[in-house]
Order: sequence, then structure tokens, then C-alpha cells
Amino acid sequence: EFQDPDRDLVDLEKKDFKHIDKITFRPEGSVADGRKNSYNTPPHKLPHKFVFKDYCPKVYRQIRAFYGIQEEDYMLSVCGDFHFIEFMTNSKSGEWFYYSGD
Repeated sequence: EFQDPDRDLVDLEKKDFKHIDKITFRPEGSVADGRKNSYNTPPHKLPHKFVFKDYCPKVYRQIRAFYGIQEEDYMLSVCGDFHFIEFMTNSKSGEWFYYSGD
């Protein structure tokens, strides 16, 4: 379902297309306390915290809003009660990647 494309739009700047937020997800979840880089995160079942990199958050927030995806649904997709497919890349970084069910 498409939303009104002018709804909740903000002016994007060149820097918004290069910005990266790093969000720490603790097993018990967390509540934003008003400080910079403080986020509400849901609890998860991993025994340890993990860091999620949100690339171009303002840009993708607008795309999600355009398609009617709520921020809560986005966060649950990242950190909900789902089974993820995990794999390790064969690149130099050695980072792990995950696919969600949606």
C-alpha cells in the first residue's frame, strides 16, 4: 500500500547519503535516554549484545514511510523473535551477515 509521498518528508542533504548510525542491541533491550546515539531497542534472545549499522537512516526512513512500514515493525524485523539465516562473507572483513524472514 502506497502512502502520500509528501507525508513526513524531510529535506535530505548530501551528508544523509553517507551517514551511518551504530546501534547496540543488548539482550534485555534498552530505552532511549535523550542523549545522542541513544535508541529504543527491543529485547532479543542472543546471549550477548550486538551492534547494528544503520546506513543512511534518514534516507531509508523516508523510503519505509513511503511504503507504510512502521518504525516498530522495522526494529522487530531486525531484532524480533525470528530465525535468521547467518553466513560469513568470504571477504577480507570476515564479517557475519544475516538474512531476515522478511
